[in-house]
Amino acid sequence: MTETTERTRIRRESSGETGEYGPVRGDEELRTHARNMAWSFHGKDEDFLEAFARYGTDKLRVLRDGGRPVAGLSLLPLGQWFGGRSLPMGGISLVGVAPEQRGRGAGRRLMTAVVREMKEAGTPISVLYPAKQTLYRRAGYELAGGRWETSIGASDIDGGSRKGDVREIEESDRPAVEAAYRAFASRHSGPIDRPDFMWTRLEQPRAGRARGFLVEGDEGVEGYAHLYETQSENYHYDLNLTDFVATTNRAASRLLGFLADHASLGHTVRWCGDPLDPVHALLTEQKYRIRLLFRWMIRIVDVKDALEGRGYPPELEGELHFEIDDDIVDENRGRFVLEVSDGTASLQPGGRGRIRTGIRGLGTIYTGFFSPRKAEIAGLLTGPDEDLEDAGRVFSGPVPWMTDMF
Repeated sequence: MTETTERTRIRRESSGETGEYGPVRGDEELRTHARNMAWSFHGKDEDFLEAFARYGTDKLRVLRDGGRPVAGLSLLPLGQWFGGRSLPMGGISLVGVAPEQRGRGAGRRLMTAVVREMKEAGTPISVLYPAKQTLYRRAGYELAGGRWETSIGASDIDGGSRKGDVREIEESDRPAVEAAYRAFASRHSGPIDRPDFMWTRLEQPRAGRARGFLVEGDEGVEGYAHLYETQSENYHYDLNLTDFVATTNRAASRLLGFLADHASLGHTVRWCGDPLDPVHALLTEQKYRIRLLFRWMIRIVDVKDALEGRGYPPELEGELHFEIDDDIVDENRGRFVLEVSDGTASLQPGGRGRIRTGIRGLGTIYTGFFSPRKAEIAGLLTGPDEDLEDAGRVFSGPVPWMTDMF
């Protein structure tokens, strides 16, 4: 982020005082921030200090009152796939407010400041998992996708194959595994384009170190899984997959067979991913369960970069006329024409403003979470029927989901 972030000043509307926002400064502020997060999330100071060190203290942001941190968050530099293209994304994590500052607007001021920082840094979109949706809606975030879990008894896994080898992932396999993940993620809407620290989290979850296993084909890695065991009943264990990727039918079938071979003591197998996972179709019976763990929210930080940065159905050609409102980012406000052709888009100011929406409504159709028609029913946008139908085709795509939690 830019050096000017350190000097960012924001107005406290309720009392006329100012609060300073920026990166954490020094060990004392770091400990104060950890104490505030521990109170907010019912944890221990040392656990948060350890988490900060794992992600990097440069990713911490705080709001100060009288020179002391009263609210803070982690701003994670991530990417996210939409329409076959990866966009820079600011992941917001561990948002907390000091107990004596609650109810005084510190959370709102903190979120306003981080949105403006991301805009200045050129980050087009931002995503978070909300503990309280009303706070983030005030900052322009709206529901945009889900984190879904599939679970099945190990003894109920059938339809898998034992043809071909499965072998443990070695350090030298890391580039090929990451390439397989990118090939897989780029076909979906919402998966994270992972930096190194997110890969480390998958391989070293809190519950213990995960082991990785892969399936290879003639052209390299076709699929893999990272998994770790947790104690179940009567000496049995559950298998928890931090990642489950298959780019071919052969890899999906072989990995299912690998998981089924743990049924002697394995109890339940769990993984997060697509709620319409094609792996489900390989199972003979519907003995699996799909559970929504959490909805995530998106914020369009830079309308032009976000709309031009994602991919679109290549067969579509046409234009959409928007009138957009944004209480925080002035450059996002006004009338715009989105021209779509050959899978790409260009956004220019002007036009007739036929689809009228706030920044929240734009976010929820951007990911394909809501069709424009559903967003209209939700009170997030309005427009003539034919324009909403056109917008539905432009933003059509797979169900938006994420495996990663942050």
